Amino acid sequence: MLSAADIHAFVRDERAWKRAAQKPGGDDALAAGMISSKESNWLVFRRGTSDNAFSLKFSNALRASAFTDSFGTAASSNTHSAVPRQRWNSSARCDSEDAYADPLQQLLIRNMKLKGVAAMLSKRRLPQLARPSYISHAAREARRRSDLTRAAQELIDLERFERHQVVAMARSRFDTMVSAFFVAAEKDMIACEISGRRALFREWQEARRNTAASMDREFSKLTSMTPHEFKAICRLIRSEDVMRRRVQATEAQDRDLYARFMHLERLKALGKELNERPRRDVLHEAAAVLALAQKERARHVDAARGHGSHATSVGRVNGKRL
Repeated sequence: MLSAADIHAFVRDERAWKRAAQKPGGDDALAAGMISSKESNWLVFRRGTSDNAFSLKFSNALRASAFTDSFGTAASSNTHSAVPRQRWNSSARCDSEDAYADPLQQLLIRNMKLKGVAAMLSKRRLPQLARPSYISHAAREARRRSDLTRAAQELIDLERFERHQVVAMARSRFDTMVSAFFVAAEKDMIACEISGRRALFREWQEARRNTAASMDREFSKLTSMTPHEFKAICRLIRSEDVMRRRVQATEAQDRDLYARFMHLERLKALGKELNERPRRDVLHEAAAVLALAQKERARHVDAARGHGSHATSVGRVNGKRL
């Protein structure tokens, strides 16, 4: 009788899956070609993968009722062809009351029973359970040598694995050290660059202060005054220029207003004399008075503008000289 451990070991056996995938079948090629078709609704894996073909071959191998052992050695072809091939039950309901509710697992157990897996497992367990009455010295030495060889191979494999781990760890640590070294070198270079630029900037500031001090000394020797006094004089000249312009503008406005008042007074006097003198003489005299007033006004305006521009140019020249 097959136990759950035997079935589990057989299902988990990787070689059984490989043998089932490599075993040739009658309609495997046709079924593998219909992997992507809509009619293959029972596929275990997703569509479009090569795992579907392997699962199809394995399911066909499990569905086949040939009497084969666990190593894949088939019986005669006549026996294989004589056994009828059952159709795949695609229904989701399980009519059997067995402990295994999976139909695929039930099919696996049935085929394993038909192929005599239980008898073969029992035959294999008998020599393992039976104790040999006598072991010769040569067999004992051979077993000891095989055990030593297996232990040495295990040690070699373990040493190889540990060496690979050590090499990987050494590489990772070396990469970490190299990256840390380059980061530290970059920080040092940046610090050196900043310190050099700071020293250069301080030298430039010192040279600028020295140049300004030497210019102030030369200016004091040439003008007999300090830069502060020179700036105060320049401010005074600018304020004087502004006040002069304001006074000139006020004076021009006053003169214009006074000329208008004079013209009005003359026009009033001419209006009074309009009845005493002929009208033509009065008009000629009024025109002459207006022309004279306009000339006088233009002369005053030109004089005021010329005086203001002359004062501004003199102030600028004095400022440049100072």
